[in-house]
Amino acid sequence: MSDGWVSEQGLVWSPSGDEIWFSATQVGSSRAIYAVSLAGKLRPLAQAPGSLNVQDIDRQGRLLIDHSNFLRQVMALGPGDKEEKELSVLDWPIVRQISADGKTILIDEEGDGGGPNYSVYLRKTDGSAAVRLGEGRAMSLSPDGAWVVTRVAIDDSAQLILLPTGPGQPRQLTHDSLKHYNAVWFPDGKRVLCACAEPSHLTRNYVVDVQTGEARPLTPEGTFGSQISPDGNWIVVTDLGNKQALWPVAGGAPRPLPALGPGEQVFGWTGDGKGLYFTTSKPEDAWPRKIYVLDLASGKKSFWKGIAPSDPTGVGGIGPSASIAADGESYVYSYARVQSELELMEGLK
Repeated sequence: MSDGWVSEQGLVWSPSGDEIWFSATQVGSSRAIYAVSLAGKLRPLAQAPGSLNVQDIDRQGRLLIDHSNFLRQVMALGPGDKEEKELSVLDWPIVRQISADGKTILIDEEGDGGGPNYSVYLRKTDGSAAVRLGEGRAMSLSPDGAWVVTRVAIDDSAQLILLPTGPGQPRQLTHDSLKHYNAVWFPDGKRVLCACAEPSHLTRNYVVDVQTGEARPLTPEGTFGSQISPDGNWIVVTDLGNKQALWPVAGGAPRPLPALGPGEQVFGWTGDGKGLYFTTSKPEDAWPRKIYVLDLASGKKSFWKGIAPSDPTGVGGIGPSASIAADGESYVYSYARVQSELELMEGLK
């Protein structure tokens, strides 16, 4: 009856029964209220700052509305900082990475301000202004800081694109039929690890040559992972059963990670390559979001840090993870803050 929406929430029959009234948006997260007839004719009903979400309707045609304001914020602790800085860009920034030296963070802006294809930003942890690099979903910053690998945000089948962080032109990296879900630079800056899938096949990891764009399979179908060791020799791989293992990039048998149980998800390596950062799904670890380290030699787990904004009002979740620099001190994370009112809307026809 109606398509093209990137976010839709809530729908009711109109009082006359010949339309469906619903709340949705084609860009960002600020939903408005629309009506669509059974023949598919669309018309707008109501719009307001923030997001209008239809909850219910009575026989008189009065709508019960959840009127919400969405905001995503970024917090970072840079090298030498004693306190976190708030380094948000626009209304819905998603943190992708902090550079190894802890001085630069990679963000994509997925809210109304980011546009229909999202926007890619770099921002220094010293608090200087963010720099917009172009459109797309940010994935990874190259080790030398010169390039960001991206993809058109809403199309998994789109090719990987390299955006320069300084002077220069974007460059298409891949020329294939794969779906490109995520991509991360290897430490040598010559290869990219991509979680990809052939048409009608399951996801697996590929290694993409930055010069030629050629992609070769690395792991079997039904596996994925984007955490590369600092020396570039191992990646953390998860299978369809959520079991995690270390996969050798050069070939050979993977090393299982039996110390990691259900709900313990790896999101990064320690700077020395001897440990893995991970979070848990336990409710008691959600606020503040607790981060742990797994020592690979001994299998011992230790608590690293709990992260949370100082004001918890409206915060529904943190992370779920952070990006931590090689020094083990600098880090960045993001969280969503939603504040809403329940309202009665009358007079719609």
